[in-house]
Amino acid sequence: MDKNKRNNIIKAIAAGAVYAVFFKLTSMIFSRAFPGSPYNGITVRVICTAFLLILVFALHRKDIFKNKTKGFLSTFAVAGIEIGVIALGLLQFVFSFTDPNDVSKFMSADEIKGSLVPAARIAVMITEMLLVGISEELIARGLVLSFAHEAFGSDTKKGAYLTAALSGMVFGCLHLLNLFGTSDKGAVLFQVLATACVGFYWGAVFLRKRNIFALMLLHAVSDITAFLSKGFATGQADTRSAIDSTNAYVLILAAVYVAAGIYLLRDEKMHCSDSKAVTANAAV
Repeated sequence: MDKNKRNNIIKAIAAGAVYAVFFKLTSMIFSRAFPGSPYNGITVRVICTAFLLILVFALHRKDIFKNKTKGFLSTFAVAGIEIGVIALGLLQFVFSFTDPNDVSKFMSADEIKGSLVPAARIAVMITEMLLVGISEELIARGLVLSFAHEAFGSDTKKGAYLTAALSGMVFGCLHLLNLFGTSDKGAVLFQVLATACVGFYWGAVFLRKRNIFALMLLHAVSDITAFLSKGFATGQADTRSAIDSTNAYVLILAAVYVAAGIYLLRDEKMHCSDSKAVTANAAV
């Protein structure tokens, strides 16, 4: 392995590690300064997003924002698997309002309203998940994938696979932070493996369409839907229990994500000419 490739791999991993440490330290500071505050999550995410933006410009990675509009809607078309998962999650949420004594009958509007947690709590969750989508895409498909691309490129099948795989691996490892404060370590490990697979798929989508803004939105909507489908809005699960509900069945879906990512990176869709648009010093 040549020195340049090795250095970029180290930079990719280091970027993820630095972000993880910064995020954890910031979370600890606010949880101790304002214990129990429902706004800690939002505040931490805002600070971490600002920190990542500083890193992006300090490390000369601003080219990750170059594609502002081209391919925005087509990114959603390419990310068909994720759209399908979101749709299924929304259906699960809708059908959670059926009469338990008659699954074919939906609750009335008043019954649904009465079963929902306060709108302010739902709004806080949605706002935080929007910030999660922004910050996690900045680190995983922004900084990490940028360095991975410089290490492996995407003008060959092997290079594209390795680029997406490294960004997915770091993305998955970021979720090891969920080990803090949970009693179900196994669920977190399942989540790490599953999100690494999802990260590989999202990396493939990004290499195909090069639009980080679309992925930020897609990521946020996916997380919001996941929380809704697990019962957050109806008070059946809080943030921690929603994370702990991850189980082995998620790995089946993870395998589907990996297969979809491999398909997206097939030769006829990853032209060598596409890589010419990426300069030697630019992010993807």
